[in-house]
Amino acid sequence: MATKTLKFDPMAWVNKENANSSQSQAEDKAFPVAEIYRDDELGKAQAVCEELMLRGANIAESYDDYLRLGFSLAEGLGSDGHDIYHALCSQSGKYHRDECEKKWQECLSKKSGRITIATFYKMAKDAGIDLKEVFNRHSSELSGMYYL
Repeated sequence: MATKTLKFDPMAWVNKENANSSQSQAEDKAFPVAEIYRDDELGKAQAVCEELMLRGANIAESYDDYLRLGFSLAEGLGSDGHDIYHALCSQSGKYHRDECEKKWQECLSKKSGRITIATFYKMAKDAGIDLKEVFNRHSSELSGMYYL
């Protein structure tokens, strides 16, 4: 998970001079912060992927579905969709890692916006996944965490 360094001065609101303190003083108070957001598309897609994997659902058995899945993840998640694509494609008996990777790279380079991440969610819904329940569970897992 990517981290980002933020400067934090809990007393900046009391003493405005602290808010404008030198860079070296601010660096002394720096700490890593995980870049996670409540409406994180990658997190939602991962939650749906996990649910599909738990059920052993194969949503990419046909070549058309294999392509639609690749383009929808590439369009919606960019290169972050890589592991989800491989995980879901591996549910098929036709899965070959090298061929799948080649197709993934093609989907990334040729995405046009005609197929969106909504296609992936529709495929999951058609496989019996209750998206509302998965999204609510994902959202509640995040709401119980605190990020500074």
